Amino acid sequence: MYLLIQATLSSKGFDDLHHHNSWDWRENSQGNTLYIGSRQSDRFIRIYDRRGFTRLEMVFKDKWAENFAVVITEISPNEWILQTIGYLRDYVNFVDSTYKKKPNLEYTMLPWWNNFVTSTKLIKLSIEEKDPNENLKRRMEEYLEHLLPTLYIIRHGLKLDINCLIDKSEMNLTQKHLRKMELLQKEM
Repeated sequence: MYLLIQATLSSKGFDDLHHHNSWDWRENSQGNTLYIGSRQSDRFIRIYDRRGFTRLEMVFKDKWAENFAVVITEISPNEWILQTIGYLRDYVNFVDSTYKKKPNLEYTMLPWWNNFVTSTKLIKLSIEEKDPNENLKRRMEEYLEHLLPTLYIIRHGLKLDINCLIDKSEMNLTQKHLRKMELLQKEM
């Protein structure tokens, strides 16, 4: 999932980029490209100037994309642009290079950036950290919910020894099964 925003930006001010030095400026015969963040991360920005206009792309992946999609579907389409610019400002701002971070000090955005973001406030997209085992536990509970009636029929209807059947299945266990079993045993 990615969102494309078109804006008129000049290359002036890229030297003043404040994003933990996580940026890359590339020039070639097709135009100029500024990458902010890493393509391997869950979010990054690509700004490129080709064929006469400049485009800005903000890319969300995984949890960021999921949460962004939820937020966008809950608001009206006429709010999408301002909401997106708010998230963009949470990730990057182009500010005056004389700005020094001090408590309660407002920074001055570069004029071209200020024109682009207008008066849009910074918006933080919350990413909830979930228990990695939560999904496994939920899936196991759902699986057991469907499996237990079948086991009941095997034991009472077919009069088979379920423990014996389970013990025989041990030779069919894969590494994936063993890892799941370890995770569940740690939880107990």
